[in-house]
Amino acid sequence: MKTSIKSLALILVACVLSVVSVKAQSMEDQTSKSFSVGLYQTANTSKLNLLIEKTEKKSLEIILRNKKGEIVSQEYVDQKPNTYRVIFDLSALEDGQYVFEIKNKKEKIVKEFNLSTKKQEPVEFDRVISMN
Repeated sequence: MKTSIKSLALILVACVLSVVSVKAQSMEDQTSKSFSVGLYQTANTSKLNLLIEKTEKKSLEIILRNKKGEIVSQEYVDQKPNTYRVIFDLSALEDGQYVFEIKNKKEKIVKEFNLSTKKQEPVEFDRVISMN
């Protein structure tokens, strides 16, 4: 009987610890995001709209890199605005893979996309942006 009481107590302690762990993790997920990012293409153009919503007044850095990791564009967002919108004209960039890195001192969000140009007859070009 002592063994079954000890086993039952051990199981109870394990259940309580797992519930506490899950609650702590879900609270961490809710509090860890101080900004969110949206990325979408303007219809029928080579322009990408980047939207940032901040829940904390922290400055951000926006970096656009090519597949080699080279910086193509770099911007800084001040602490003050809660929302920030910028339009990137990608018509001068070569076809290939690109990455947006939006980060502050503690967090980083990465958004990847591909640029490709489709040639149509007779001599029209259609630029395609696909996001991963």
